[in-house]
Amino acid sequence: MDPELWQTRPLLALASLLPIPLGALWMAIARDLPGLRGRPARVGWLTWGSTRVGLAALIWGALGHSGIDQLAFFLPQARAALEGGVPYRDFHSAYAPLFAPLLGLSVWALGTIGPLVLFLLADLGAWRALVAAEGDDSEAAWGWCASPMVWYFTVRYAQDESLTALCLCLAWWAMRRQRATLAGVALGVGLVITKPLFLLLALPFVLAAGARRGALLLGAAVPAAVVYGALLLLHAPILQPLTLEGANFGVGPTLWRVPVVLLGFDLGPAGWIPCLLLIAAGAWWLHKRGAGAEAHGAWQFGAFAAFAPKFMPMYAVMWAPFLALWAAPDADRRGWLLVYGVVLPLAWYLDSGPMQGRFGAAWQVIGILGLVFIALLALWPLKHLASGKRS
Repeated sequence: MDPELWQTRPLLALASLLPIPLGALWMAIARDLPGLRGRPARVGWLTWGSTRVGLAALIWGALGHSGIDQLAFFLPQARAALEGGVPYRDFHSAYAPLFAPLLGLSVWALGTIGPLVLFLLADLGAWRALVAAEGDDSEAAWGWCASPMVWYFTVRYAQDESLTALCLCLAWWAMRRQRATLAGVALGVGLVITKPLFLLLALPFVLAAGARRGALLLGAAVPAAVVYGALLLLHAPILQPLTLEGANFGVGPTLWRVPVVLLGFDLGPAGWIPCLLLIAAGAWWLHKRGAGAEAHGAWQFGAFAAFAPKFMPMYAVMWAPFLALWAAPDADRRGWLLVYGVVLPLAWYLDSGPMQGRFGAAWQVIGILGLVFIALLALWPLKHLASGKRS
């Protein structure tokens, strides 16, 4: 968040911040309110409509907000794709190859608001896939629909992570119906329309697939081979996204952030080692225990959110299906998801001036402690899983 926003556009700043605590309160009490108790479909649609459509109309419509990524990345890539450009060869992209053409279709159909509508539709699809898999009254579907960290980042910043979540939720739905090949196709589509990071997010399904692993991998290989094979034939440098993201260190509310800002600490590419080792250790241990994809995803998220050199807060939306599914059967986990879903969106506010000392020493201390707390709280699923409790 721009630290000058409180001075230049205070209404937008307030509209950006206030929905977070209000949303958390709603998540905690909505299903017990008169008229909504025992009516999961009604409370679900009311929640989705108000937090997505209502908030978007306020911020993007009434207050005239335009997202930075929308202007700097999404619209230029969409226009380049509409002009016939080939990703990586004709224009730079940090995304999977079909991301820009997909944006192009949205811009062609709806103009500059197209990417936001696309991401909202993906968010809707992810929620409905969870409903189809788990039921309208499931804690998992509610966790996705109501968690502030899901709808806040999707609407406030018009971010693309809901595309990743959609593919994961469709894969989960297919696996629940014993359709491993179809689940693999959903994962393969994710590999070609989202971020290179999707490869990591697909891993929990592979680890938990058991005897269906071959069918899952076959399904995933088809769209990936077709799209990337075509790009190779077009002489496109398909590894370009990895080169565009590899130099970041200490970006986002990880445990690296405070020493980076205050001390200039920088491990460079070696900063990935603790994160990847912790993810690998969890994958091995949970696989031995026969854990499900949701447990693998929860461990993976905690390790990434605490130790990755780059963890933008909106990345949590990609792991949110796993977190909602993992938290669903246990009250303590649901409590963690509620609290974390509130504090994570506040990271931008703590890291946009307060921690850097722009508003005085007191706010700097609050910023430092707040960011450290957020990073440590991300590790709670690892503590819970490592305790040996049923995952």
